[in-house]
Amino acid sequence: MSETTGRITVTRLVRPLGDPFRRYKVFVDDEEVGDIRRRETKTYEVEPGPHQLHLELGWALFQPSDVRRSKAAFADVAPGEEMKFTCKARATMGVLGGMLRWDHITVTPVERVHAPGATFRPAKPEPMPGAPNDEELQAAWQAWIGASDRATELRTALQAAIAAHDDGEATRLKSEVQDRLADRKRLAAEYQRLKALRPDWDAPAR
Repeated sequence: MSETTGRITVTRLVRPLGDPFRRYKVFVDDEEVGDIRRRETKTYEVEPGPHQLHLELGWALFQPSDVRRSKAAFADVAPGEEMKFTCKARATMGVLGGMLRWDHITVTPVERVHAPGATFRPAKPEPMPGAPNDEELQAAWQAWIGASDRATELRTALQAAIAAHDDGEATRLKSEVQDRLADRKRLAAEYQRLKALRPDWDAPAR
C-alpha cells in the first residue's frame, strides 16, 4: 500500500456456522471487486475518501435481492490507511441454509490501521446516510429537554393552583400541562430517531 492510496480489508468469520459452501461477492462503491469464502481475508486497494462496502451471496436460488445483499458499511479512508471489516453469516438450519432472512450477511468495522508504523485504534462508527450533524442533534436534544422542563414547571404551578382552590387557573394549567406533555412525547421520539442514526453522539451532561 502506498502513502497515496488506502485499503479495505475484509475477513470472513467461521462462526456462526452459516453458508459453509457459499462464497460472498465483495462490492466497493457498488462495483464487484472479488469474492470471499469462510476463513479467508481479502484486501482491496482504494482511493482516499469515503467508500461504501457491501457483500452479496454468490448463489442463492429463489432468494430476493434484499436477502442476498448485506446492509452497506461505510469507511472514510485516509491516504496510507487501512480499514478492516469482518463479515459473517447468520446461522441457518440445514447444510444449504434453507430460507434466509433479510439480514443474513452482516459487515462490521473492527479497526483502522494508520501508516506509518501500523498504529492501531478502534474504528469510529461511520455515520449512516442522512444522519444528522452535531448541531441538529444538539437542537433536538435541547428541544426535548426544554419541553420536559416546561412540563415540570407547569405541573408545579398546577399543584399550587389546586392548593389555592383557584379552579379557573387549575383548569387552564391542566390543559396546558397536557399540551406540553404531548410536545415532550413528540420531541422525545424525534430526538431518539435522530440519535439512532448517530450512536456516537453523546448528549451534554445536565
